[in-house]
Amino acid sequence: MVPGHFLPPILVPAQALPQVQHTVRGTLKLSFLEGEYDPVTGETVLSGDVTATYDPTSVRCDELRLDPGKSEGTARGNVLLTDPEGRVVCSRITFNWEAKTGEADDVELTADNVNIKAQRMSVRPGKWEIFNARGSLSESGKSPVAFLAESVSITPGGGGVARNVYLLVAGTKLGPVPRLAFSLNRRIKGFGLPSFANRRDKGFGISWAGGVPVGSHGVFSTFWETFPRREPGFGLQYAFSPLSQDATTLISPSGDLGERASNGWFDSVDVRTPDDEQSDLRDPRRSFAVGSFWNQSTQARPADSENVSKRIDLVAETGGPLMGMGAIGSVRLQSLRLNGESPWKERATLQGSLLAPPKTLAKNLGTHVRLDAFGSASKDGVYGWARAEAGVVYRPSPALSFGAAYVMGGDAGNAPFPFDPLVSDRALHARMDFKSGPYTFRYLAKYDVDLHKWYDREYEIALVAKEFEPFIAYRQFPSETRIGIRFRIDNLRDRLMRRNQQRGTARKPGP
Repeated sequence: MVPGHFLPPILVPAQALPQVQHTVRGTLKLSFLEGEYDPVTGETVLSGDVTATYDPTSVRCDELRLDPGKSEGTARGNVLLTDPEGRVVCSRITFNWEAKTGEADDVELTADNVNIKAQRMSVRPGKWEIFNARGSLSESGKSPVAFLAESVSITPGGGGVARNVYLLVAGTKLGPVPRLAFSLNRRIKGFGLPSFANRRDKGFGISWAGGVPVGSHGVFSTFWETFPRREPGFGLQYAFSPLSQDATTLISPSGDLGERASNGWFDSVDVRTPDDEQSDLRDPRRSFAVGSFWNQSTQARPADSENVSKRIDLVAETGGPLMGMGAIGSVRLQSLRLNGESPWKERATLQGSLLAPPKTLAKNLGTHVRLDAFGSASKDGVYGWARAEAGVVYRPSPALSFGAAYVMGGDAGNAPFPFDPLVSDRALHARMDFKSGPYTFRYLAKYDVDLHKWYDREYEIALVAKEFEPFIAYRQFPSETRIGIRFRIDNLRDRLMRRNQQRGTARKPGP
């Protein structure tokens, strides 16, 4: 045995040998049929169905050359790398199992329904780089729609930059875009596709919103929408959060002109599950923002307005666990007007929500209790309201959910704006969700007890179609139909957002 090597020469044919198991310094686990030490290079060469595993990453190949002194390995021949984020097939991989670095040639990366083929890929702690890449939202990589990029740099959990990007549609090459930045930070919405909506008396229009990270704790957001029979709406906002990057809530605070309790499962079909509502109110949040918004429309108010402008809007928002419940609270200082012909008014507002943890009543049956409140103060006086929501949720199977809730509210004072009061003081809300395989259907109905009528019905229908998920969403109050397409990259994006950055931290070699 030559000093310094860890495996003796093996000269018998591989097919006659049992599988050998070996661990290097407690970190690299090896499985192979044949191994031989090269005294000239100091390398050990393993062959015969070789597998090398370090943490959750494994490399399988025909031949693996190891330099234990440098903690380096080179894999060749039918190379397959498997990782929680996906799988890589390539011709060669060079890696360092202590520093968690690596390089690969002739790469094909598959993760969920995302397929990327590249000439070369480099991985460093906190940074991935891909060169001369072709990507599509199809496991086979044979999608009629693909993206080409000279290079892509990715910071897992942060964001990325693609350079010289082309769009390939049915063989037609469009572009290039010299530089395209994208966010993998779960606290920033990033730039999405425009959505289309048909609103009563306003026509068929387009709306779009996006955010650009500013450092690790800030985001610059913008929105824009246009309809034939109303003034275009637009807005800009800068938001900052002192919370660490491990936080899960958005940096940008919630808006104040949307539906009351818009993050509630019994209040909006956009909230996909009761668990999402619990997470939203229980996850820690702390944000500060300044913005300016013009010609915004309110939504689901007793008297909706289409051209509300806020020349200045200062917001402080906080939230998280509170006495066993989930909580969100915000304070606003703003100067706003009802429309272009109204005077500007300055006021302060306070809004908050409390959500109790669900209690089990029977098998698959649990409670839902929520409280919301709002108050404003201006030279016109003080106004406020409060509402309570109590109900049950029944989930007979993972694919099916039912729920019913009673909502009761009341107000005091004179509302300074017609969109400030509650829509209904007493109502019944009923919801049904179905999601199985590629099919999604969500339905929500609201009944006003005092008026004896169903005043709102909402539904969403979505169907996964290979790379895309087209959807249609409708709500009766206010009358609106939305049509859009979601790229099926959400699962991969969410995993990259959640990726533990400490996996990329180099560890000291063991004895």
